[in-house]
Amino acid sequence: MKRKFEYKLVRIRASKGTIGNSKQKPTGEDAYEQVIHKHAGEGWRLCDTWSPPGVATAWIDLIFEREIT
Repeated sequence: MKRKFEYKLVRIRASKGTIGNSKQKPTGEDAYEQVIHKHAGEGWRLCDTWSPPGVATAWIDLIFEREIT
């Protein structure tokens, strides 16, 4: 039997409170780590991330998947 999956993309706007920087850990409800934990609790698995190329990151996309049962 073939397994089927669904996918979900969550875009996080870049800011010190969501993505942070090399010296500051992100905090708050929209911080990427919190978003990952929230979705994991709903059965989603983080499968990839993407952000636009360049020096300044405007956002990061978190791509989740979960098996359709």
